[in-house]
Amino acid sequence: MEPRPQETKQYSVRDVLELMAESWQRPDLQYMDNPLPEAQALALDSSMARNQLGWIPSWNTERVVRETANWYRDYYKNPAEARAISLRQIQAWREGFVG
Repeated sequence: MEPRPQETKQYSVRDVLELMAESWQRPDLQYMDNPLPEAQALALDSSMARNQLGWIPSWNTERVVRETANWYRDYYKNPAEARAISLRQIQAWREGFVG
């Protein structure tokens, strides 16, 4: 598998919620016009995993959010299928390494 270039786009909480809503139920969201100042500094940083472990994500952020939303959607439809849902997603993730 070819290494993927590191994503440079930053996603706001709003961006993540909008992405999730594309795959799952659309919640009744109310956004603030002027978010709190610390909201500008909230971010996930995976650079340590990349630098120390050589980790490269196989899915981009949009795919990760979509798959997470799909998992919750399917789980809430049928909680007894949690294991099967998880195994299907793991298989889809593994298929990203083939080819």
